[in-house]
Amino acid sequence: MLRSLVNDFITLFVVIDPIGIVPLFLGLTRHLTRAQRRKVAGRGVMIASVILFTFVFGGGFLLGAIGVSMESFKIAGGVILFLFGLQMVFENEKPAQPSEAGYDPAVYPVASPSIAGPGAMLAVTAVAQAPHYGAAAKPITAALLAGVLLLTWLALSFANGILNWIGRTGANAVSRVLGVLLCGVAVEFVVGAVRSLLGAA
Repeated sequence: MLRSLVNDFITLFVVIDPIGIVPLFLGLTRHLTRAQRRKVAGRGVMIASVILFTFVFGGGFLLGAIGVSMESFKIAGGVILFLFGLQMVFENEKPAQPSEAGYDPAVYPVASPSIAGPGAMLAVTAVAQAPHYGAAAKPITAALLAGVLLLTWLALSFANGILNWIGRTGANAVSRVLGVLLCGVAVEFVVGAVRSLLGAA
């Protein structure tokens, strides 16, 4: 049980990648004051929370409505998470979005796709359907997600200090290491789903 909790928390942490978001966040909000930057961080995490908690409690229903099995979803999710991890490993630092009328960085790209991206949506849905938690899967997933989102809010709220401490090179290095871990998690998703399918055959 404890091992599953740790593994799932790490999965959500790696997918959301609070540290890797910091350079992008600072680039997007470089023209704002510290107080304004914290407001953007708060709004971004709040919007992302609504999106991800919706998938925690409604993702399984959505899968059932469209006739997709959990095993098929895990395989598809594992492939996407693997590609997402590769992107984290190999991509360059993302450029800041240009300023436009009505443009709110808290909504895009901070809330989505930086925090509540496709990989995070898939991950929370898969964890919320985990059989090893039984009937408590959704509440446990919600608690794990809340912890990761809290860390994300803290990382963005104190982004200046974190970046000064580890530097842009350090932030990029952390993001790449997390990307490698995410690739490993993605492979486990696929292997576990294939084993379930073979066992049911």
